[in-house]
Amino acid sequence: MSTEIENLQTYLLDTLLEHQRYLDLTSEHLDDFAELITDQSLLKRFIKKYKDIPTVQDKLIEHFDWRINHNIAGMNYSTVGNIVLQYMTDGIFRFHKFDLKGRPVCYILPKFFKKENGIEGLKSTVIYALEILRRWTCGNDNFQVLIVMDLEDFGLIQMDYESVPLIYEIFRNHYPQLVGQAIVLNYGWIHAGIWNFIRPILSAEARDKLVFVGAEKLIDYIPIENIPTYYGGLDSSYPVKPEVCPIIQAYGGLVKGQKTAEQKYIRDALRRNLHQIPNSPYINSPYMLDGDLYYDAVTKPIHAKSAADLQSLLHTQAKFTGGGFGRTLSSTSLSTLTKLALQNRIMMYLLVTMIQRNGKRGI
Repeated sequence: MSTEIENLQTYLLDTLLEHQRYLDLTSEHLDDFAELITDQSLLKRFIKKYKDIPTVQDKLIEHFDWRINHNIAGMNYSTVGNIVLQYMTDGIFRFHKFDLKGRPVCYILPKFFKKENGIEGLKSTVIYALEILRRWTCGNDNFQVLIVMDLEDFGLIQMDYESVPLIYEIFRNHYPQLVGQAIVLNYGWIHAGIWNFIRPILSAEARDKLVFVGAEKLIDYIPIENIPTYYGGLDSSYPVKPEVCPIIQAYGGLVKGQKTAEQKYIRDALRRNLHQIPNSPYINSPYMLDGDLYYDAVTKPIHAKSAADLQSLLHTQAKFTGGGFGRTLSSTSLSTLTKLALQNRIMMYLLVTMIQRNGKRGI
């Protein structure tokens, strides 16, 4: 793990520990934050997108707020609702194997979009699919995915122009750099009007990732043994229904309470030695969990061996600060709290500096 990633993880954890008492968080939120903090692929994508670390920190905190507001932590196959389930059953998103670069492949079939389901239904489906892809890339050396957009049987009558900017904003702000490349199949003259509408919305970088080819060219991007027979490949195991898709089963919470593969990735990412502190004032405090000592954010960075350790730590912090989460309910966002804390530190620094200067002058 790079120092840059480790420092970013420490910052996110310290920020949560500092402000969690002011937020109305559930145990699901805490588990979700533990998963995100340990998702190195996610952190790498934000760094690749924004480069400047202070900006990366701000954008991740904004992403955490967005997840709270949209209850992403509670999103799984049993809670997403009938519209999302219908879309997934129809096969608007299909997750299948890897490309030549080792990136997960997601097939998108917009012909299954139904205007009567509304923008919110499509938005929830997109977020659910992106969460599956995020978890699928967690622990993968290549932290991006390949999208295959098949425009077969998709025409102007199915196009919802209002949804395009909304979906693009979700990709850009909350899943930046998740898409490494996008292949468009079955593009015809009928789609020219749609492309003329979408093209100005996309950034230059996003446009550069788009490739318009025929199905016979998929072999240039995906091993032929991983290409479904429907597209001229050798793979006959291309899943249609979510109940038989191993990716949805593993990363979409298809079975309630199922231990998913990404939890193992997170556990491995966080396995490091815990700091042991003799003579610590917290030895007899609730911070002592199963004989392992965790530091408060006001002392040293916290290290945990597993996602479960980190989740327990966040829960314990709630008790340690008095009364658990929701003790002081607030609609204040994590972003606002972080900015206020920074302003307070700056003001305190200026005050101390002024006092020191006045003291030297004998005032």
